[in-house]
Amino acid sequence: MIMDICPNCFSQHTMGIPGAPPMAAGGFQPGPGSGAPPGPRVCRICGYSEQKRKERALPAGFVLQNRYIVGRVLGMGGFGITYLGLDMQSGSRYAIKEYYPVEWAFRDTQGPFVHSSSDEKERYYQHGQELFLNEANLLSQLQDVPGVIGVCDFFRENNTSYMVMEFLEGYTLSGYLKTNHIQAFDLALANKVIYDVARSLYEVHKHMLLHRDVGPDNIMLLDQNEVRLIDFGATRMYALDVPNSMSVMIKAGFAPIEQYSRSGKAGPWSDLYALAATYYYMMSGKKPPAAPDRVMGQELVPLHTQNPAVPMQISNAISRAMNEDWQKRPRTAKAFLQDMGLLAQDAGWTSGNTGRANTWSTGGGGYMGTGGPRPRLRMLAGEKQQVFGFQEDQYLSIGRNREKSLVHIPEAEVSGMHCDIRFQPGQGLFWLRNYSGNMTYTS
Repeated sequence: MIMDICPNCFSQHTMGIPGAPPMAAGGFQPGPGSGAPPGPRVCRICGYSEQKRKERALPAGFVLQNRYIVGRVLGMGGFGITYLGLDMQSGSRYAIKEYYPVEWAFRDTQGPFVHSSSDEKERYYQHGQELFLNEANLLSQLQDVPGVIGVCDFFRENNTSYMVMEFLEGYTLSGYLKTNHIQAFDLALANKVIYDVARSLYEVHKHMLLHRDVGPDNIMLLDQNEVRLIDFGATRMYALDVPNSMSVMIKAGFAPIEQYSRSGKAGPWSDLYALAATYYYMMSGKKPPAAPDRVMGQELVPLHTQNPAVPMQISNAISRAMNEDWQKRPRTAKAFLQDMGLLAQDAGWTSGNTGRANTWSTGGGGYMGTGGPRPRLRMLAGEKQQVFGFQEDQYLSIGRNREKSLVHIPEAEVSGMHCDIRFQPGQGLFWLRNYSGNMTYTS
């Protein structure tokens, strides 16, 4: 079924030629003698101008699973097409990713079905589809991991498969630099991004998984500076034993040398190399040299030399995380942040305190980001008080439960999970999320 809708706002029967009288549902106005419209149709509700659609894409208005309406194309890659989608049951908008390996498949000219392009490539196509569904299943199991793109549904249809994901409105890190016409990120924002992604990777690695494609195009910055790690396709493609599959995992300048070989010793340190290279790019505007070039002798110019605003401690930590020898890099995301000075050495991490469903309340404060004095937190519990240094962009969970709290306070007045506090860089605000039945008071 194909519905006559606007591919952007999903309003029905709103697409027409500007200034032309409506002819039929959809508002097409034929051109003189040609039977074709004289120009692109425009939505009379949102103003969206119809774009020329790639032949291999599903038509706008196509309905999947009798539930999801396909809208405009958000992006096309070598292994798939991503559309804007509308869930007719909930009214929510999603990104719908379709498995479509362009080198192995084609779509019917008369219908939506996708087929492998030859008998020889059928095995690759089917195996890739299974791994695509494995990726969807993997991401659906990582819903509680903060900062990882959410997947709410996946299914087979049209002889291919689909993944229904959280629709993100924002910029990739590379897009942020280009859109704002700047060479480097603000230091405080870059630190927040790297902290949030490292925390996500820490949880992903605990699931015995690697991302394998961390880079400025696979990290998104949303409103309120929320961060999402996207595209786990390289996790999927690692198992696909075909000659061109390595290209999915090799992003020159960001992939470590071990990812250039099937026998390379890959581990969390591989993702940390890529994360450090991403930070290097964020603060210099330049991609680091490709790993093979570095092995052949090309020097990695220290980040502090590229951008003197980067503290030496951070610059040195980035160089260590990008060491050509994996054994000389930090082994965990937590250790990497501690090396950068963004996480206290004695801090413990637990999952579940910084998910998407935050209910934070705002408070006052005087912290103005990197460069000023670090804020301190004074805790009063009964007659006792404790003072803690607060790392920039750090989420601080406080409670009596040692396993679930970064700050452990073994006092009867303190709840097992008492509260979470974080500072918002550059704006002099702190945020409190309270769990205590007797409330938590801040000043």
